[in-house]
Amino acid sequence: MAAATAAAYALLGLGALLLAGPPGYAAPLYPAAGLALAAVIVYGRAALPGVLVGAFAANASLGWLRGMQGLALAWVPLLIGIGAAAQAALGAWLARRYAGTPLVLDLPRDIARFALLAAGAACTLSPSVATLALTLAGVLDGARAPDNWVTWWLGDTLGVLIGAPLVLTLIGQPRADWRARRRTLSLPLLVALALLAAAIVAIDREEHVIERKALEHRVDRLALEVQERLQLPLFALHALHAAVLAAEPTRRPSERTLHSASAWWLQQPWRPRALGFSERVPRAGLAAYEARARAEGSPGFRVFQRDGGSALAADGEAVVLRRIEPLAGNAGALGVNALSIPAARAAILATRDSGQPAATAGFGLTQSSRDETGIVLYQALYDGEPQDAAARAGAFVGVVFVALGTEALLADLAPFTTEVAAAGGNALHWCLLDTDPEAGRVRLAGNMPCPAAAAPASLRARRPIAFGGRSLELQVRLAPGTPEQAKPDLWFLALAGLAATALLGALLLTVTGHTRRTELAVEAATAEQRREIGERRQVEQALRDSEARLRSILNYTPLGVALLDPEGALLDGNPGLYAMLGIAPAALRGRIMARTVHEDDRAALRQDYRELVAGHRALLRRQLRLVRADGSALPARIVAGPLRDDSG
Repeated sequence: MAAATAAAYALLGLGALLLAGPPGYAAPLYPAAGLALAAVIVYGRAALPGVLVGAFAANASLGWLRGMQGLALAWVPLLIGIGAAAQAALGAWLARRYAGTPLVLDLPRDIARFALLAAGAACTLSPSVATLALTLAGVLDGARAPDNWVTWWLGDTLGVLIGAPLVLTLIGQPRADWRARRRTLSLPLLVALALLAAAIVAIDREEHVIERKALEHRVDRLALEVQERLQLPLFALHALHAAVLAAEPTRRPSERTLHSASAWWLQQPWRPRALGFSERVPRAGLAAYEARARAEGSPGFRVFQRDGGSALAADGEAVVLRRIEPLAGNAGALGVNALSIPAARAAILATRDSGQPAATAGFGLTQSSRDETGIVLYQALYDGEPQDAAARAGAFVGVVFVALGTEALLADLAPFTTEVAAAGGNALHWCLLDTDPEAGRVRLAGNMPCPAAAAPASLRARRPIAFGGRSLELQVRLAPGTPEQAKPDLWFLALAGLAATALLGALLLTVTGHTRRTELAVEAATAEQRREIGERRQVEQALRDSEARLRSILNYTPLGVALLDPEGALLDGNPGLYAMLGIAPAALRGRIMARTVHEDDRAALRQDYRELVAGHRALLRRQLRLVRADGSALPARIVAGPLRDDSG
């Protein structure tokens, strides 16, 4: 490591000194000082001998070329080498102490401290030692010494500001933080050093890279939010499907089941248009089906077709919309054969054969006074648990569905599209497209027309999104209109020279550091979100397992267990209770349980129950007789305790 440092230092140092031209011994830019500092920061004391040897070789070679003779050709370069090594050690200590460990230079505060201390302050050491040595050797007279010191200090300072970041992109630690900056930091600095007149072009190129990264980052956030919003109707569909499976053995939800399962979802901010159930009905049974629906409380119910009956004739069956929530505004859809609607037909057949949720293509919402696009999500219901497409088609009962307006679902994405002030860029224009060429409506939502207006590739992005078996695409572009930031022109860069290049390096350090911090923050936030989702799923599964175990215990215990309201009416019981009394569950629920007790025991039981409810006793124990359904008496011992909420 010391040998590599010495060779690199000697080549860079001698080249910079030769570019300074005779008779000077100091260069206005000395990148070897930056290399020395970077090597000591990364490799520690092991790099110091290499700095000393490299500085000695570079200055001895220059002294020989400048005509230096005698012992001065040895001791002057040696002192300069010691000064260079001491300066690198001091700069590394100051950088670690005040600019952070490990040194990543990703905050403006750390960059400023690095520039002021590790560059500006530490770089006074080598000029002082070198100027003193050259003056003592008679190479410099007193009049030239101050100019030499200033030039040496300026060259070392700019060399550290420019050279150290360049070298750190190659050897800096942590590697992940510095390796990502090789292109965005090193290239513009090298171009600026090679030809200041071409610096503007290099800056523009790098700024475009940074803008693209910022755009990609913002587009990723927007795409993630869109995907999360699109999950909401899927969650509603899963909840409705689960409610039907849990409450309806026939897989045909009652009006009460549908209302209970959909009430909460209909109050959500994204306002689903409807939740409902469509039932499979053979063609021959349509008349009887209509009569049954009218008898169940839908007097005007009739099955109708949207295609003149061609689908019904071809299929020999219909999938009839039987129930829908809310009924207001949707009553006109009751009775429609969903298979007669092309968009719905494709989705229903897809979910029937796959068992997975399926979405329709976009269509115009007839309930809306505006031109709004809607989508319907379907989930098949089966009699049993078929395992393949053919079996599913045979066991197919119907579908539950969720209808939604895509614009309403994605209406409040403004925080992701108007970050001009926060991100230093333009607002985002976006739209969500259906990539199916057969789709009736390609544009599903967005704040601009789709397809997007032409824009340079660096200012637009696309993200694929899967939803209900359909392939969607999010198109994003930067909105025009934000003025470009002012840049120094070529004349100013020519005058400012190397100082402007150093400032450019500081700017690029800040921007690339910000980009890196943003990437790490998003990765951390994503990991935390995944962790929270995993924990929530574990808790939900544990709760379901606990409820299942409790229900299993109650179902198979040989005792009778009853849950009563404060008035003594039965809310629920286990099979043991119903067997003991010989009464069916439906007949017993809601009855006052005291009526199942022998008449001679009721008065004492009522007194005990009142005391228990009033809180005068913690537990009720009593031996009594129960009256079974056949009139026989059943001796029993009851033990009862109150269940109280937080208010008592």
